[in-house]
Amino acid sequence: MIDPLKVHNRDREIVTGLEGLWRPSNAFLVGSGPSFTSMRARTLEKRGVASMGINNAAGFVRTSAMVFSDPVKKFHHGIFFDPTIIKFCPLKKLSNRIRAKVGDKFETTRHHLRDCPCVFGFATKKIFNPGDFFFTEWASVGSRESGMFTMFLGLRLLHFLGVRRVFLVGVDFNMPEEQHYCYGSREQMEDFRQGNNEKYPLIAKMLNDLKNTSFKAAKFEVFNCNEDSRLSCFPYVPFIDAVGLCRGLTPEVPNLEGWYRKDL
Repeated sequence: MIDPLKVHNRDREIVTGLEGLWRPSNAFLVGSGPSFTSMRARTLEKRGVASMGINNAAGFVRTSAMVFSDPVKKFHHGIFFDPTIIKFCPLKKLSNRIRAKVGDKFETTRHHLRDCPCVFGFATKKIFNPGDFFFTEWASVGSRESGMFTMFLGLRLLHFLGVRRVFLVGVDFNMPEEQHYCYGSREQMEDFRQGNNEKYPLIAKMLNDLKNTSFKAAKFEVFNCNEDSRLSCFPYVPFIDAVGLCRGLTPEVPNLEGWYRKDL
């Protein structure tokens, strides 16, 4: 099944060749939940492991790709300027300026997101229909009525890239008071924390609806590597097993001896 999502380059021209780019690989979708601190995060940076980071999770560990939906100024400039990370964003964000952190100070740079390497945009809508999630030229970020969540964009983009088996890490669906994110941020955002915790059950229901409709139709499988996650609709798979399933036949360190010998 071809994903009809329209993806644009920095000049807002539709690009071809990205659809199915990672097929037939499995991949990780990486959130910023505190549980990720107990996993061997750097394993995701090893050979053969494809990953999509949600928001600043791509700064905690260098993922293969990154997706976000909030204003560009919320995300670390190091992610945007890294040519080894594919950046996907809502199309209108391409004109946003990059904010850099110098020491403890934030400074808006002269660079726009469109000036950065490996940046692509796509249209998003606040419309959620579980039955056509993979079948539109735009991506659903959820809906105002039920809830909006960047994770929806990550799932859609992984499908667009050709992935059909996804492993969730750092997707806890619980933001504890003592630690909001895996990278230790606790910025006096109690209202934000409470709002997220109230929203998680609604988002979990939407994901369960997707699992039983579009995911089933597309043979798109999702597993959770956090056994204690409050997102319980997806089966649990240990992180180390998921790494093996993603890496497949790619060795951690290739043995390069003998490849040019004609007698072997």
